[in-house]
Amino acid sequence: MVLDIPNRMFNQNIENLNGFFKNLARNSGSTRVFIGTQDTLTYNQILKHQKYGTIKDTVYFNNDNNLYRLEKMTKNPDLFDKEKLQKNKTKDKER
Repeated sequence: MVLDIPNRMFNQNIENLNGFFKNLARNSGSTRVFIGTQDTLTYNQILKHQKYGTIKDTVYFNNDNNLYRLEKMTKNPDLFDKEKLQKNKTKDKER
């Protein structure tokens, strides 16, 4: 699924934005989010969300549409990793 979302969406708190993308992921069958932007302030906000695990990969293009930065997360490959870990911990406790 490809979406064009306003930059201001990334001003939301981390949990709200994560929930937004999880709802989209459940409806579309996806598990990863990739973001591209030309706005420096938005890029910096996206990095915060990326560290939380909402966003997998991020690119920032300068005003000439040249790739300026690429950030790739390896720790959190999909939106639902935290839930999977929690579910596995619960299963382990039940055993």
